[in-house]
Amino acid sequence: FARAERRAMYASGEQSQEDLVEYAQRFETFSDKVRLLGGEDSADAITEAAEEFKPKLLVVDSAQVVGKEDSEAKVGSPQAVEDIAQWFTSFCKKTSTAVVIVCHVTSLGDFAGGTRIQHLVDALVMLTEAGDQETGTQNAREIWISRKNRYGENDVREILEMTSRGLQTPSRELLKR
Repeated sequence: FARAERRAMYASGEQSQEDLVEYAQRFETFSDKVRLLGGEDSADAITEAAEEFKPKLLVVDSAQVVGKEDSEAKVGSPQAVEDIAQWFTSFCKKTSTAVVIVCHVTSLGDFAGGTRIQHLVDALVMLTEAGDQETGTQNAREIWISRKNRYGENDVREILEMTSRGLQTPSRELLKR
């Protein structure tokens, strides 16, 4: 979005403002079209900032650490994750903003917060580490798996490589390894 000169906002309850600025500079996405909101764990504050900035894309990281001020559900609980998903889905519909909600994955490979969130969203994708299962070693490759896509194919898989500029489609040489 930054390279396309479209407004985008990244709100993280897990990363500090300084960390987000460092990442944006390293990935060469630092721009006046991108608003970074680090250390923010209030859904109300995130949507207030987004209403003011008017991004075309809002990324919320993550549903397990962001909470609603008027919610009685414990932050990170299945009910709280569902509340956050509903809150940002309503915001998306009201403002015509595309919203990406980052969710944690359990050790069993399921989305933390239960399956209820899956019914609220248009697409559900998972990023998993690739590596050698026999030796337990990890490499710089990730696999993108589409679990749900209301507007396209499901179970689409893409191999990505982590580079100094972020996740990229790997070179043919890397794929041969």
